[in-house]
Amino acid sequence: MVVISTISASLVASFSQLASRRLDAQSKRLTEGLAKVREMAANRHSTFFVDFDLIDKTYTVYKDSITAANFIEKSVLDVDSITISPSPATVQFDYPKGTSNIMKQIVLNSRGKTKQITIYPLTGYIK
Repeated sequence: MVVISTISASLVASFSQLASRRLDAQSKRLTEGLAKVREMAANRHSTFFVDFDLIDKTYTVYKDSITAANFIEKSVLDVDSITISPSPATVQFDYPKGTSNIMKQIVLNSRGKTKQITIYPLTGYIK
């Protein structure tokens, strides 16, 4: 009986760590994706948009404007939910320095855990 309890406790701890690692990986992936778009804005001398679909938990990158003709790429986030404030759920990076037009806070939620990513205006710094 003691052996079963010990194994069960270690499995629960292991699943909890997996959820945390999964969220960390998705947060890192999104942060790296945003940094890539910021760099593209600076290097290509264009405005880039990252438009989030909060229901499908995806984000799509566009150059110059959010239209099908300006589509660059779409990515799926493996999380339970995404919250972005303030609305709308779009991040804009402008040239020549890859700056953001407004501070945005993106919160990723997965299995009761959260990770916050902040994009700062004027610099476009992503933390």
